Amino acid sequence: MAKSHCLVVMARYPRRGRSKTRLIPALGRRGAAELHRRMAGHTLLTARQAACEQEIDLCVYGTGARPGRFRRWLGQGPRYRRQIGQDLGQRMARAFAAQCVRHDRVVIIGTDCPNLTPAIIGEAFALLDNHELVVGPAADGGYYLIGLKHPVPELFERITWGGKEVLQQTLTRAQKLDLGFARLPVLHDVDRPEDLPVWEAAGGTAEHHSSGFRLSVIIPALNEADSIGAVLDRVRADAHETIVVDGGSEDETRTIAYGKGARVLSAPRNRACQMNVGAQAATGNVLLFLHADTMLPSHYAVDVQRTLLRRTAAGAFRFRLDGQRRAWRVVEWGTRWRARLSDLPYGDQALFMRSDRFRAMGGFAIIPLMENFELVCRLRRQGRIRLTPRAAVTSARRWSRRGALRTTGINQLIIWGYRLGVAPRHLAAFYDKPR
Repeated sequence: MAKSHCLVVMARYPRRGRSKTRLIPALGRRGAAELHRRMAGHTLLTARQAACEQEIDLCVYGTGARPGRFRRWLGQGPRYRRQIGQDLGQRMARAFAAQCVRHDRVVIIGTDCPNLTPAIIGEAFALLDNHELVVGPAADGGYYLIGLKHPVPELFERITWGGKEVLQQTLTRAQKLDLGFARLPVLHDVDRPEDLPVWEAAGGTAEHHSSGFRLSVIIPALNEADSIGAVLDRVRADAHETIVVDGGSEDETRTIAYGKGARVLSAPRNRACQMNVGAQAATGNVLLFLHADTMLPSHYAVDVQRTLLRRTAAGAFRFRLDGQRRAWRVVEWGTRWRARLSDLPYGDQALFMRSDRFRAMGGFAIIPLMENFELVCRLRRQGRIRLTPRAAVTSARRWSRRGALRTTGINQLIIWGYRLGVAPRHLAAFYDKPR
């Protein structure tokens, strides 16, 4: 029987005066809360990548707000639970007790360690194959990760939480309980003003992301050899970098992308996961997510920059289909007015936003369909989603294959099904059903 793994993120809802209080003297109440929000989103983006790559169940245990509020902030995908307990030890012990009933391996992480990677999370689960306990030591004397095969509530009793002896007290308790344990690499938490360079080194400061204009174009791809070459020719003229994230193509997609000078990465076959992987690797301060069959207009970076200079949460291009059929113009007209009236552009309209905003929201939800729509719904709570004056031109192959009326009808059924709470996996099965 295959082992079932669960990754738990212990998170606090960001509130002024209650989040990162030891950083308030350096950043102020608002700045400390904003840093906490960005670090939590950064951690969830890392956790989503690990969960997608390693088929790990993901759960967020929150405090400071109800689970529904965390879901509106960080999106679908994880299961959201409320932290229960008087102190951190009790809360972790109860989380282990609840999740070990359903899983063979459970790992808990916090949101204070920006250098935590999916590889380290994967190593933690691997070490649990031969050890009962795994810990990730923090440089301040605590730990950023702890993993167990089964609940051990005694491990969390009489620990001086928040002190410099947390790790040593925990390992001493583990020895008394005869628990075999393994250590991960030492990483730095961000808790005090002197820790801020750790966050800055991870590319996390607002100043870093807002200085200049560096556009990273991220293209998820799967068997797109017929179109990706021309798309990359247009992209590379204006982009700071171009990242193609391949989901297991069996044609020449990767070879063509390499030849066009793109950085080519691999990820599981899931568009949301692919885009998150690309965003994690991106070095630009603006991210543009582009479908591999969508052609941007010439000098498109000017449109992106002008749009983001306005008061806006994100932007997208107007929608256009290639070809001259009259039916395509009708589809374009309907899509244009829907996007303007509802602030809900589709994924093939090349969604773009500042990288710090994307990461603070935890990235795309790992769902099989509607990942762009889900993220835009969250973005819309933070401000306008504006359309550029010019259009990005998308291949009409889906509309040609199914017909304009049928494709439009299916799209609307998918959207309303999603709004009414139908699970994305069922919507994906309906969307992919042969017709």
